[in-house]
Formats: sequence, structure tokens, C-alpha cells
Amino acid sequence: MYWFETLNEMYTSTSSIRCPFFRRRISDIIDALAMIGRFLIIRHKSLIDPASLDPALLPAIPGCLPPTQINSGRHSDGQKQESAKLQNLPVEQVAALLQKDWEGKKKGRGYYITGKLNTLLYENDCLFDGPDPDMPVRGLRKYLSAASHLFDHNRSYAHLLDLTYSVEMRTVTAHWKLGGVLMLPWRPKVKDWTGSTTYHLDEKGLIYLHEERWDISVMEAFVCTAFPKAGKMIWGEDNM
Repeated sequence: MYWFETLNEMYTSTSSIRCPFFRRRISDIIDALAMIGRFLIIRHKSLIDPASLDPALLPAIPGCLPPTQINSGRHSDGQKQESAKLQNLPVEQVAALLQKDWEGKKKGRGYYITGKLNTLLYENDCLFDGPDPDMPVRGLRKYLSAASHLFDHNRSYAHLLDLTYSVEMRTVTAHWKLGGVLMLPWRPKVKDWTGSTTYHLDEKGLIYLHEERWDISVMEAFVCTAFPKAGKMIWGEDNM
């Protein structure tokens, strides 16, 4: 449909916006417009062939479309990527692949810093949740757009401390430490902090929930980033 194709083109163009804050705000607006379009189609049957009213057959929200680029950097058709998803892998094998995403091509430059991960392990509409005020994020494509431009790749790091998994719970949990410089106009430095990320697998063995936890409060993270001197006074020099 022309409306959704136009929104998708607009969504793709947001990659040229350098500031991650404004890129996220605009992508949210585009997704909201697509949701309104889906709602109108369902409510007003004259807008579409009634046989297509199954929500699964309606155009997807742009942020939940298959990413147009995989780790190798080669462009691939969305349908081919969908069929190539790494389904029904043993939990321990998923954990091993996630560890590779954390290691990246350079130590400390895993996907939390670069936004480069194995998209074939995730559902396209995976929910990324955590303490960050910009979360939750629905859609692998939207998450990658934000993560790839959030940190200065040369001045930031994310170290994997350990990785465990539970076959019974169908989860993988990573404990990490990260810090660095955000790609905002004034390049604020974020204090080093630790946390964990739990990857929840669905019945197909794909990650449907990426759940992040921090070992510091959102208030501490914000104050120490926006007002580092105040952060040192409140939480001490050693915590900066």
C-alpha cells in the first residue's frame, strides 16, 4: 500500500539523522502513523479488500519490519531473512551465538556499542525493555537504528562479565559492564556501570524479549551524565 510504503521510506531516511534523541522521536512518530493506518483499515472495511482484514496480512509497523542489513553488511530481502531465522536451536547454542555478539570484532566493541548483532536470532517484533527512559522499544529494526548511533564507538566499551543460560526457563543472561561517550551534540560521558540482560526465547527458539537491568538507579545514571560534578558530590568520586 502506498501509505505504508511511504512511511517505510521515511523510516529508512531517519538513519541520516545524527542525533539519536531526534532519530528516535521521529521513528516513533512514523510508527504511530502506521498504527493509525492499520486501525483505520480494520475499522473502515471499504479501504481494503475484506479478505485482507486478517491483522497478520496487514502491512507491518516500520520499526517491526525485517532489518534491511545483516551482520555481514550485505543487503537482503526481508522475506529471505525471515526464512533464514535460526529457529529451534538448543539454548546453549543460542548462548554461544550471543556471546559472539558481545565480543564483536574488537574487544569491548560488541553490539551494545556498535548495534551489530545476529538479527537471525531475534523475532522482528522483539520487545527491548529496560530502565532506560527511551525503553521499551518494539521492533528489532528500531532497536538497531538507536543502538548503532548511541555510543561513540572509539570512546566507549561494553565488557561481558559472564554469560549463563537456563534450558528449563529458555533464557540466556549476560552480566556486563559498560561506559563511554554518548553521541549527543555535547558528547556527554556516561559513568561506568554494571547490569544484566536476559534474553527470553519463544516456542520457535527466537528471542522475543530483550530484558535489561541496571545496578544503578535511573536517577544516578541521569545525574552523573548530565551533571557530573553533582554526581561526584552525591555518589562519590569512586563511582564516576
